[in-house]
Amino acid sequence: MKTITLALLVLASCTSSDPISAVVEHRETAVACPATAGNMNGADQCLVDADCGTDQACACAGTTFEHGLETRNLCVSAGCKIDADCGNGGLCSPSVGSCGNAFFGIQSFECRTAEDTCGADVDCERDGEIGACSFLPQVGHWACTFTQCAG
Repeated sequence: MKTITLALLVLASCTSSDPISAVVEHRETAVACPATAGNMNGADQCLVDADCGTDQACACAGTTFEHGLETRNLCVSAGCKIDADCGNGGLCSPSVGSCGNAFFGIQSFECRTAEDTCGADVDCERDGEIGACSFLPQVGHWACTFTQCAG
């Protein structure tokens, strides 16, 4: 069976006047993931951040999804691992990536900055549709996306 992924990315301005204050998901401290049985793609890649590369962090099963919604602990890209990596008062948040809506779950951990145009999905409303507030490498900050992925 062939899986086709279609992604459409549209940037939109967000409605929050102070997006940083709206951030609720962040990593104050590193988290140890419980071991899982793995899935059809293999065993857990990690239990703690140290199991991953220097530019990666461990995202726990249930927050990551692979083909067929399979989940396991995965090493994901990380511009930060904990809030302290983002400077005094900074926040390190999980981003769902280019498919928005958690289609593949957490894809990276990234610092929140003053350049961010959203702090949470609720900030991303367009014509009655709620988008996703995600870190977008192509713009270098958090911004609203409205995407569709099919699998």
